[in-house]
Parts: sequence; structure tokens; C-alpha cells
Amino acid sequence: MLRRLVRAVIFDRLHLCPHCASSRLNVREECSACRSPQLSQETFIHHFRCAYQATERHFGNRDSLTCPKCRRRLRHFGVDYDRPGTARVCGACSHADADAAIGFVCIDCGAHSDAARVDIRDWYAYALSASGEHRLISGDLRRLRPTNATDAELFHALAEHWLRIQSRYGRPSVVLRLAFLRAASVQADQGQRVLLAARRQAVEIVRGEMRDTDLMIETPEGLLVVLPETEERAVDAPQRRLLKRLSSLMAIDLGIDIRPIDPREMSLAETSATS
Repeated sequence: MLRRLVRAVIFDRLHLCPHCASSRLNVREECSACRSPQLSQETFIHHFRCAYQATERHFGNRDSLTCPKCRRRLRHFGVDYDRPGTARVCGACSHADADAAIGFVCIDCGAHSDAARVDIRDWYAYALSASGEHRLISGDLRRLRPTNATDAELFHALAEHWLRIQSRYGRPSVVLRLAFLRAASVQADQGQRVLLAARRQAVEIVRGEMRDTDLMIETPEGLLVVLPETEERAVDAPQRRLLKRLSSLMAIDLGIDIRPIDPREMSLAETSATS
């Protein structure tokens, strides 16, 4: 109910050190090869006659340009040569690239991190939605109650309800646990952002394979999927199909293991928010 009465607007985004979680980071342009910040910008020169292209330093100085490939003098811009673009040249290793890499150095612990490995934390500002303003102005707040209900609790309420139906009327159901066995190593090697993106992709793929009556929730270890009206002996085919889809479509290998579990193993303490 409260989610419909307020709207969240992103207020700021912090980048966090993956080693100490500090947000005091120095952001800098770096060489993509050696990560040195010692960069300078140089123009490319393209010699029309022999098609050689390199940064200006290879052609001598600006007053006397000579092609290092064919040794001809370059006299007339637009006739002998042109300048098609610029490059960032590293003073430490001489590597040239069209764009610089972005790196972060933590001011607190001194650790260096590539941009892809830096964690992100969003801060939100909240305001009343149009529905919330209407309810407030009209004084219609009678149905609002403080609540600690979460999507995880809703999932378990629905799952437990179905298990009661199963127990009372003998209706079949299966619970699949999808464990992300390589999640910790992916986070250690590539950062939390890559891991979260991979988890979101896994959820999206699984959701596409679910029926309207199936239930899914994220857990710290992976996913739980409840398949009502499904015989245990009939779950092998959809289980293999789901694993094949995940294996072929996932950009990051999370080491996904899928297996049926006893429905009583679904513990509220093990779950986080649903997708």
C-alpha cells in the first residue's frame, strides 16, 4: 500500500571501494594497458600515399613531418595527409588508445579498482505520489497500517498456502532450488556490479520459462521456484530445459545447479526480497 502512495526519485549515486566500502574515491583517467595516469593527448596523422597512420610523434615535429614508413615529406594538409582523430598516449608504457580507461583509487585504504569492479549505492529521495496526495488531502488514511510485510513473506504465504492445499487434497507440486555456486568467485574477480547484473539476467531467463501459476523468489544463494500442479517425476524435462537455457544465454557463468528440494526446506530466514 505505502509503495503506491510515495514515489522514489534517485537523489545521488555513490561509488564504493570493493575492498573497504569507502565512498571517498579518486576518479582518474588511466592507460588501458598499464593503468598509469600519465596520459597525454596526441593527434593521429594519416598519410594518403602509403596509407600509414600513427600518432604525430612518429612523424617528427609539427614543422617538418616525414612518414616513418615511406620516408616522404608531408607538406600539404588535405593533400598529403590529414588528422583523423586523437589518441591518449601513455607516458609510462607508450601505449596509444582512442579512449582512456577509468580507474578509482580509494583515499582511505589506497586500493585501486577498475570501473567495472567498483560497487554502487543509490540514495533516494521520497515524495508523495498523486494517489498519496489525494489520500492525504481527503483524510482517507484509515486503511493504512504500519507493516513489516515483505515480498519474501508474501512468497512464503502463497507457498505455504499451496502446500496446505497439497497436503489436504493431494495436489502435486515441486520446489526447485537454483544455486549460484560461482557467485562468490564472480564477485571477487569481477565485482559486485557484474554479479548483480548476472543475477538479474538469471532471474529474467527463469521468469521467461515460468508458467503464470509458478512462484519465484531470490535467496542469497540463488533462486527458489515453486511449480504447483507438477508431478515430481515430470520435473526432469523442464529442469533440463531451464538449465540449457541458462547455460546458453547467461553472459557470466554463475555455476548454476538446479535440483528439487523438500518444500519444508523453504525457510523464511534464508530468503531475501523477491524479484
